[in-house]
Amino acid sequence: MVAGLFMTGLRRGGRTKVIVAVAGVILAVSSVSSQAASVCVDRKVTATGNSSGMTFFARSSAKAAWIRKVSRESRLGPAYAQWLRAKDRRTVCRKLDGRNICLSVALPCRSGKVVAVPPPSKSAAQNAARIRPL
Repeated sequence: MVAGLFMTGLRRGGRTKVIVAVAGVILAVSSVSSQAASVCVDRKVTATGNSSGMTFFARSSAKAAWIRKVSRESRLGPAYAQWLRAKDRRTVCRKLDGRNICLSVALPCRSGKVVAVPPPSKSAAQNAARIRPL
């Protein structure tokens, strides 16, 4: 029944309205979720990877170097070291002496979700000390 009504609406020129409505819903949901989904730092991080004969490998090396650099920084750490979550990502490659070398630049971001884990109570710690494996 619903499919029949939907198809009737498409035959009468409602197709454009449906497409516009679906696009509007997708844009509204994605903009709300992207704003609440990440927390970014105020400066970009730059890293250069190893050179390679193939651009693909040089590009991958630069991204891996960026991830390592962000992960090792004391004020950032592994929570910010996700290339796909970073904002304003850019990897630029040049050919130098017949080899490709790439530079990755991005603004590190982490998930906006905060998970609070309460410390274990003393009684739970005492009970855990009494329990012995078989």
